[in-house]
Amino acid sequence: MAQDTSNTMTRLQTLQTTVKWYHVEFKAEILLDTYSTMLCDQSIILAMNSSFVDPLLQFESQLRITELSFKKAFSLPTLNTVKSIGKNPEEIRDLQSLYENIFNVYEDTLIILVSKDFYKIQILKEMVTWMSENNQYLQERVMMVITKVLIFASKRVKKYINALLLPSYKDQTKRGETIRHQCVQNDQGEEQVPSSSSEAKFALGKDKSGKSQRKNVGQPSIDAPCLGLLAAELSLLCSHEDPLITQQAITGMNYVLKIAMHQKSKLVKRKSSMASDRETSNPKEITSDFELLSKTMQGDRNKIAQSVGQTLLPHLLSDFVWTLLRKLFSSNKESALEAAFLLNLTLEYHAQKITTVSKIVDNIYEQLYGNFSHPMNVVLLRVISLLTRAFPKKVIFQLMEFPVPADKTLSECNFPQFPETLHYVYKVAVEGPRRSEDSIVTIIFFAELLNNFFKESLPKEFLVLFRNWINDPNPSVGKMSLQKIASMAPVFSELENVCNLLLPVLDAFLSKEYTVVIRAMLTLRNILSKLDKTIYSTVCTRIASSYCPLMDHVNSDIQCMAIRHFGELLLDMSHYKRMLNHVIIGSLVPLLLFLESNETRIVNACRYTLTICFSQLKWSISHLLKEENYCFESVVLSICNNLLSSYESYITDLISGTLGFLWSSRTFLKKGATILVGYLGKSGAHLLLKEEIDVMIEVIERVARDEDPVVKLLAEKTRKIFREIAYRIASSTIKQTFRRWAMMFHTKKLKLIYDLANITSLEESIPEDFTEVKPEDNLGNVAEEKAEYLFQEKRVSFAS
Repeated sequence: MAQDTSNTMTRLQTLQTTVKWYHVEFKAEILLDTYSTMLCDQSIILAMNSSFVDPLLQFESQLRITELSFKKAFSLPTLNTVKSIGKNPEEIRDLQSLYENIFNVYEDTLIILVSKDFYKIQILKEMVTWMSENNQYLQERVMMVITKVLIFASKRVKKYINALLLPSYKDQTKRGETIRHQCVQNDQGEEQVPSSSSEAKFALGKDKSGKSQRKNVGQPSIDAPCLGLLAAELSLLCSHEDPLITQQAITGMNYVLKIAMHQKSKLVKRKSSMASDRETSNPKEITSDFELLSKTMQGDRNKIAQSVGQTLLPHLLSDFVWTLLRKLFSSNKESALEAAFLLNLTLEYHAQKITTVSKIVDNIYEQLYGNFSHPMNVVLLRVISLLTRAFPKKVIFQLMEFPVPADKTLSECNFPQFPETLHYVYKVAVEGPRRSEDSIVTIIFFAELLNNFFKESLPKEFLVLFRNWINDPNPSVGKMSLQKIASMAPVFSELENVCNLLLPVLDAFLSKEYTVVIRAMLTLRNILSKLDKTIYSTVCTRIASSYCPLMDHVNSDIQCMAIRHFGELLLDMSHYKRMLNHVIIGSLVPLLLFLESNETRIVNACRYTLTICFSQLKWSISHLLKEENYCFESVVLSICNNLLSSYESYITDLISGTLGFLWSSRTFLKKGATILVGYLGKSGAHLLLKEEIDVMIEVIERVARDEDPVVKLLAEKTRKIFREIAYRIASSTIKQTFRRWAMMFHTKKLKLIYDLANITSLEESIPEDFTEVKPEDNLGNVAEEKAEYLFQEKRVSFAS
C-alpha cells in the first residue's frame, strides 16, 4: 500500500515538474487531476485502436471511456473562474494553458480516432446527446471541440476525394483492385499510413435489433452512417438561445454537409464510369458550391431543410427525419418545437427521398393510437400527409392495416400517382374486405381520392362499390359510406348517372339500424340540394314515395326528419306539381293524424309540410293549421270536402291507410283515425262495396271495445255512419253502379259529425244503458282476419 502511494506521488511530481505548474499545485489540483485523467484515457483508447479486439467491442469500450472523459472535462469551472485562482500574470497564464490543454487532449483523441476509423465520427453525435442531458456542462466548449473535429474530418474526406481523381486510382478501379492504404494525420499533423489491421476497413451500421455494428468493406472508407443523426442534432442547435452555441452549431452543420457532399460525389463517381473527366466531381466546384450554401443557410430553417435534403443521401436523410421525429416527444418543449418545424419543412421538400416510410408511419400510429390528444398530434398527422403525397400506395395500404383509421388529412394532399393509387384502392374494395374496419378505411381513402381528383362522370363500377357498402350488414360501414357520399355531394350531383347512386341511398331507408336511416336521409338531402332540377324531376316521385312509410316511424327522429324532408322536396319540385299530387294525397293520413302528437316538434313538422301540401294542391285551408284557428276535426272536414271536389278516387286508398292506425296502442292515433275514417267513409260512401263496408264495421266494433271512453264514443258514432251506408247500399250491382254515377255529378259537402270542441260534454253524454256489441267469437275472428287482409291489400295497392 505504501509502495502504491509512493508511486502515485512520484508520477504526480513528475507531471508537475514537466508542465511547470508545481507552484499552484494545491489551487489547481482539480485541473491537474483532470489533465492526468485525459492523458490516461487517451492512452487506453489509442491502445485499443492498435489491438485485435472485436471492432464492435472496441468501439463500445472507446465510447464508454470517452463519455467518462467528457463528463470530467466539461464539468470543469469556466475559464474565468480558473483564472481567478492565479495571484499574478504568470500563474494566470499557466492555469489557462493547463485548462486549454485538457480540452486539446480530448480533441486530439477524437481526431486520432476519426483519422483511423472514419465511422467513429459517431462519437460527436453522442457528445451532443451528453451535452443536452446536463445544462451545467461547458456547452460552448463542447461545440468548439465538435466543430474542430468536423473541420478535420472534412479535410480528410476532401483528401480522399482528391485521391479518386488520380489516374492510378482510376486504373486500379477498372481492374477491380482496391486501395490498400489510407493517408491519415498523426498528432503533429504529418501524414502516415495506418499500421493497424482494423484501421479504415470497417463502417458502422445498424443490425435489425438497432444495435451498432461494423461492416468490413474491404477498402479505405469515408462512410459515416451516423451523419444523418449528427446533422439532426446540430440542426436543432442552430436556433439555440445562446448565440455562441448557435454559431458553432451552424459552422459544424456546414462541415457535416460538406462531408455529405463529398460522399455523394464519391457515389456518383463510382456509378458513372462513362462520365468524362470534365463531368467528374471537381473538388474546387464542390468547395465553391458549399461556400455558397454556407452563406445562405445561416440560422434559416427553410434553408437548412432544403440544404439537408439536397445533400444527404436517402438513407442519411431518413436518419435525419427519424431523429427529428423522436425529438417531438422530448420533454424539452423548445427542442420539440424546433424539431417540428424542421421535420415538416424537410418532408415538404424531400419526402420522396425517405427510405423508412413504413417505420415512420408505424411509430406515429403507435403514438396517436392511445393518446390522440398528444400536443404534437397535428404535426404527426401532417407528417403522414406529406409521406402520403410522396408514397400514396405505400402509406394508404399501410394505414389500412391498422384497426383504427388515422385522420386521412388526405384532403390536403396532392397525389402525383393518383391513377395508380385509385386502382389499388379499387382492387382492394372489389376483392372484399378482411374485416369491417378495413371496409371503413377503404371507404375513407376511396372517397377522398374521388372527391379531390375525379370531377368527371364516375364509371358505373365505382357506383356499384358504394351501393355494396351502403347495404353492408355492418351498420358502421353503411353509415361511413353514406357520410362520404354526403361530403362528395358537389361531385356526385354533377354526374350524369347520379340516379344510379340515389337508389341504394333510398334502399337504406329500410334499414333496421336507425342511425343508418338518418344518415341516408341527410345524405339524400345533401345531394338533392345541389342536383339539377331536370334530373331531379326524373326521380322525385320515387323519392317522395320513400318518405311516406317513414312518416309514422317508431323513432321520432326519423319520423320528424322524413316529414320535413318531404315538405322540402315539394318545395324543390314546385314546378312539377302534377307529378307529385298523387303522392301528396297519399301522405295526408299520417300528416293529419300526427297533428295530435304529444311531441311538439312532430306537430310543427306536420304543420310545416301540410301547409306546403295544401299550397301544391291549391286548397285554401292553410289558415286552419295556425294555432289560433286549429281544430283537428275542422281540418279533417275541410280536407274531405276538398277531396270530394277533385280527388275522390283516392278516398278508398285513404280509408285503407287509415285503418292501420286503428290498431295503434297510442290513444291519440286511435282517436284521430276513428274520426278520419268516419269522414272518409261519409264522403266516399258511393265508392264502397258492401263487402268493404261489412269489414269496416267489424273493425270499428273492435275499436269500440277500447278502454278509453272517448275512443268508445267516437267509435260508436263511426260505426253508425258505416251502418247507415250499408243500409243504403243495394245488393244489386247495377243499382250500386247507378248510385255511384249519380254521386259523381251531385256532391254534397260534409258537416261536423263528432264535435270534438265539446269533448268533455261528449264524455258526460254517454248513456248509462250503453252496451257494447259482442259478436259471436267465430264471426269476430273472421271479421278481424278479413279486415287485416283488405288493409294489407289496400296498402300494397297504395305503395305501388
